[in-house]
Amino acid sequence: MSSTTCSASLMADRALPQRDLLLDPAFVAGLFSRRLGVKGPIVVDDGKHIRTTYRAGESLRVAYRVSAGGQSSIVAGRVFPQGGSRKCFEQEEPKVADCGPFRPVFHHAETESIFWTFPNDRKIANLHSLVDTPQELAELFTPRWTKSSLVAYAPEKCATVQCLTAQDDVLAYAKIYADDHDQTCFRTYMALRQSAESERAEVHFPEVLYHSARHHIFILQALRGRRMADVQGREVYGAFARLGQALARLHSLPVPVHLQEFPRFTPSHMKLAAASIGLVRPDLAQLAAELCDALCQQKKELNEPAVCLHGDVHPKNGILLENGVALIDLDQASVGPSAADLGSLLAALRYERHIGLLTESSERALANVFLIGYQQFGMLPEPESLRWHMAAGLFAERAFRAVSRIRLPGLQCLPELLMDAMHLLAGGDR
Repeated sequence: MSSTTCSASLMADRALPQRDLLLDPAFVAGLFSRRLGVKGPIVVDDGKHIRTTYRAGESLRVAYRVSAGGQSSIVAGRVFPQGGSRKCFEQEEPKVADCGPFRPVFHHAETESIFWTFPNDRKIANLHSLVDTPQELAELFTPRWTKSSLVAYAPEKCATVQCLTAQDDVLAYAKIYADDHDQTCFRTYMALRQSAESERAEVHFPEVLYHSARHHIFILQALRGRRMADVQGREVYGAFARLGQALARLHSLPVPVHLQEFPRFTPSHMKLAAASIGLVRPDLAQLAAELCDALCQQKKELNEPAVCLHGDVHPKNGILLENGVALIDLDQASVGPSAADLGSLLAALRYERHIGLLTESSERALANVFLIGYQQFGMLPEPESLRWHMAAGLFAERAFRAVSRIRLPGLQCLPELLMDAMHLLAGGDR
C-alpha cells in the first residue's frame, strides 16, 4: 500500500495516540487484509492514501483507495478518542449499501476506529444515489445518465461525480452533501448567474440543472473548456492573467444576500490554527501564538469594502471557455474584502515555492500576471492589506492545512512558512 503521508515530525497526540498507526501504510494494509473482506481475510493488491482531515486533540479522518480481488473502492475511516468508537458504531443505522467483496462498515476497537466502504458514509445518507442512479435523475438527460465516475470525495462532508452516458460521455456533474449546505450553494449559483447576465459581466458560472433539498443533491452543467490547472508551458501565464480578470469581474457583482463572512481569516480560526500547530509542534507554539496575535491586532486597522468572494481561488476552479472564463466550485463563496481572495492565491503560490514546486522567479511572475489581470477590471487593494492577507493565507490556510491534512511537504517547512508570514506582516516584500 502506497502513501504520501507521514507524521514523524509531529508530537504525539495524547487524545489520539493511534493517529500515526492510521497514517502508516503498512499497518493499514495489514488491517484491511484482515478485516475488510466480507468472507474473511483478503489480499490487498494496492492502496493509496487520498485524504486526511485531522483536528489535533479531537478527531482524525482518513481515506484510502483499496484494490483487492480485481475490485477497487474507497475506504474511509474515523478515529475517535478512547471509548468513542464503540458508542458511535452501536448507533450506526443497519441499512448499508452492498460493496461486493468488501465489508460495508466495520469497527476496529484496538485503534478506536470505524471504517466505511464507499458509497457507505457516516454522515452522507444518500451517497448511494450517485452510484445507483435513481430513475428520476437518470431521465433528466437524453441520452440517459447511466453511470457515474467519482471525481471528488470528502468523507462525512460531500462527494462529486461525473454523470455519464453508456458511452462515457459527460452529461453533467452531481454533488451531494451531508447537510443542507446544498441549499446555500444552489442559491449562490443562481444569484451569481443572474447577476452576471443582467450586468453583462464577462464571467461565467455553470447552470444548475437540478436541485433536491430533501436529498441534499444538486446537478451542474458540464462546461466545455479547459481547466486552467491543465494548461502547461508558457501558456500558464496567460491562464493566470485570465483567472485574475475573472476574479475581478466576480468581485464587481452584487453580493448575494445569503452569504456569510469569509471564515478562514477570522480571529477564532487563526486562534484554532495557532493552537493546533502548537499542540503537535511545541517548538513552534510561541511563534504561532505571536503570529496569531500580530495578525489579529493588525486586522483591526484594515477597513475595506466587502465583495462576493470565491473563497477557494486556484487554477483548478477556473475553466477557459471558447468565449470567456468560468469560475466553478463555489462551495466556499462568502463575503469579505477582495484582498482575501487575492491574498489566498498569492499565499498558495508562495507555499509552492517553499515546498519546491516553483522557483522564486516563477512564483513572482505568476503573481504579477495574476494581479495585472485583476487590475484590468478591478482595483487592487492597498499594499498593506495585500501583505496582511498573504500572511494570513500562509498561516491560517497553508501552515494550518499542513497540520490538519498531514501534508508532509508543508510540515517539513512549517517554520519557514510561519517566519515568512511574520516577515510579510513586518512590511516585507510581496
